[in-house]
Amino acid sequence: MESLKDQSQRGPKSSLEKLTKSETIELRNRHIGQSVTLFFKKNPLKIVRGQRQYMYDENDNEYLDCINNVAHVGHCHPLVVDAAHQQMKLIATNSRFLHDNIVLYAKRLSDYLPERLSVCFFVNSGSEANDLAIRLARCYTKNKDIISIDGAYHGHLTTLTDISSMKFLKINGTKKKKWVHLISLPCQYRGRYNLDQFKENEIGSLYAEEVDELIKNVKQSGRQIAAFIHESMISCGGQIVLPQNYLQKVYRQVRSKYRVRRLNGLRDRSGLKMKFANRKWIAFNFFDCLIYNRIVRDAGGVCIADEVQVGFGRTGKMWAFEHQNVVPDIVTMGKPMGNGHPLACVVTTPEIAECFAKIGTEYFNTYGGNPVSLAVGNAVLDVIESENLIQNATEIGQILLNELNRLKEKYQIIGDVRGLGYFIGVDLVLNRRSKKPATTIAEYVVARFKENRILMSTEGKFGNVLKFKPPMLFDRQNVQQFIKVFDEILQEIHCCTQLSRSSSVSSAYSSDSCGPDLISSDSLSDEETVFYDCGGRSFQQQL
Repeated sequence: MESLKDQSQRGPKSSLEKLTKSETIELRNRHIGQSVTLFFKKNPLKIVRGQRQYMYDENDNEYLDCINNVAHVGHCHPLVVDAAHQQMKLIATNSRFLHDNIVLYAKRLSDYLPERLSVCFFVNSGSEANDLAIRLARCYTKNKDIISIDGAYHGHLTTLTDISSMKFLKINGTKKKKWVHLISLPCQYRGRYNLDQFKENEIGSLYAEEVDELIKNVKQSGRQIAAFIHESMISCGGQIVLPQNYLQKVYRQVRSKYRVRRLNGLRDRSGLKMKFANRKWIAFNFFDCLIYNRIVRDAGGVCIADEVQVGFGRTGKMWAFEHQNVVPDIVTMGKPMGNGHPLACVVTTPEIAECFAKIGTEYFNTYGGNPVSLAVGNAVLDVIESENLIQNATEIGQILLNELNRLKEKYQIIGDVRGLGYFIGVDLVLNRRSKKPATTIAEYVVARFKENRILMSTEGKFGNVLKFKPPMLFDRQNVQQFIKVFDEILQEIHCCTQLSRSSSVSSAYSSDSCGPDLISSDSLSDEETVFYDCGGRSFQQQL
C-alpha cells in the first residue's frame, strides 16, 4: 500500500476516496491544528453519513445523536438536500446581485420575530453574527463597553473571545479587557442565589440587582455601556435556564435613561403584539413593548439576544428569549439555521440598521446571503413548520425531563435536571449537599453512552453537566432508548462504588450492600476518594 508520505508528495487524494480510520487520524494530526478538537478525542468516531437523528461510522454502526444541534431538522433531510441541489444547479454567487432568495427569506424570517426586528444582515456563522451585532451596538450608542454573563460563550473571533470568560480565562496571560464587564451566571442550582436559599420568583430580581450596581460603577468611572449580550439560555456554561423575569429587569437597567414621546398612527399598536408566520397573533408583555416602541434613548445600551444555539424552536418556542417576555434590540442566530450549511444572521431594528449605514462604509460578506444558503434556510423553515417540530420539542422534551427527574429520585449522583424542550442539562454531583461536581464520572458516563451507540457530551465550568441538544426529530422511542441506557449506566456506577480514605481500597461493597446514599454520603470528608471498578474500567475521583 502506498504510504501517506508518498500520497502527500504526489498530491491529495480525491475527497471521495476512503481512508482507513488510522490514516484519517494520521493525516489529521499532520495537517489540522491541535486546537481544533474532536469529540471522544481518545478514541474519536469516524462518521461517514447521517440520516434523521442517527449518525453512522465507517463500519456502518448506527449512533443515536443527542448532541448535534447543528442538524436541527435531522441529518440529510431530503427537502433540505434537494433545495441545495436545485439552487446549485442554477447559480451560486455572492450577494451583490439582486436575487429573490435573500429578500423572500428575510421577509419570512422577520415574520417570526417581534415586528420592529425587521432588518437582516446575513453572515456565515454565529461568531460572525455576534461580532457584527457588537459593531451595530457600538455604532448606535457611540459607546464601547459590553456586559456579558460569566460562563457564556459567543464565538471564536477576537472580540468574542474577549467577552466570553470561558475562553479568555483559558488563554495564557490574558486578562479581562477594561471595556468588558462580567455579571454573575444566573444559575438557580449552583449560583450565588439558588433554590436552596431563595424562592424561585426572587432569584431573577436578585441577580438583576447585581447588574444595576455594575452599571452604576461603570458610569461613575466615566465609561458607558454599548450593549448587554446574552445567550437566551446558557449553553456551554452548563445548560442554564434563566430565572423568571431576569431579562426583563436587566433590559430595563441596560437601556437606562429614557424620555417618552408620542407616536402617531396605527404603527403605535404594533409593539403590543408579535406576528408569526402561521398568522397567529400573540399578545406580548405590555411594559417591555411600551419601552421598546415608545422611547428615545438619552443614554444607555442596547440588548443583544444570542439565539445561535437555542433558536428555531429548540426550547419549545421559536426564540428562547420569548420565555422571558422581552424584545431585544438585536437578535443573532446561526447553527440550526442552515442545518449544517454555513448560514447565520443578525436581525435588528430599522433605526439601528440606518445608523450603521450612515458611518460611511459599506458592509459586504462574500458568502453571507448567497442564493444556495438561503434556499437551504427556507427549506429548514418548511420542515420546522410542516413536521410540527416545535410542538415535538415541547411534548417529547417534557417526557424526557419527567424521565430524567425519575432517575434523579433514584440516583443521588444526579444533583439537578434542568431545561426546556430539547435543551436539557443533567448536573452530576459527588455530594448533593456540597454539590461537588462529578467530573470524572461524567466523562465515564459519556464513554459508556458511546459504547451503547448513543452520542452525548458534557458542558459547564467543571465539565460535569451532561448536555442534551439532539436533532428536533427525536421521538418517544429515542427517549425510551436513552433512558434505558442511562439507567443501566447509573446503576452500574451506583453498585460498583468502593470507598477509601487512602490510596488503596479499604472496603468493598457487593451489589446487595449498595445503598442510594453511597456516593453522596454526607459523612464523607474532603480527603476521601471514590474508586470505581465497573466492568474492568477503573477510575477515581476526589470528593
